Amino acid sequence: MADHYLATLADFNAAVAATADGGKPLVIDFTATWCPPCKRIGPIYEGHIPNYPELVMKKLDVDANAESSQAAGIQCMPTFKVYKNGAEAEKMEGASDQGLIDLLNRAKA
Repeated sequence: MADHYLATLADFNAAVAATADGGKPLVIDFTATWCPPCKRIGPIYEGHIPNYPELVMKKLDVDANAESSQAAGIQCMPTFKVYKNGAEAEKMEGASDQGLIDLLNRAKA
């Protein structure tokens, strides 16, 4: 799963920039190792990755990559953000299983 993590601000910026000019939408799970709701929904999010080939799905540890979480304006964990056309398109805060599915379905539309 390590290859799904955005480790640096440069990684984060490059992933968002890749959505510009018709690139695939990007979904990022902003997570923390100490966060119980993150630990619960993280494997669910990862399990959806093969089901959404039209999306780029990444994770970002807010403690390991604080610069990116600050740049993204993360207030709570977990937060899921969708980026399209080089900018944030939508976000969901919290660990709702159905909310996550709904977000992923809207992101691919």
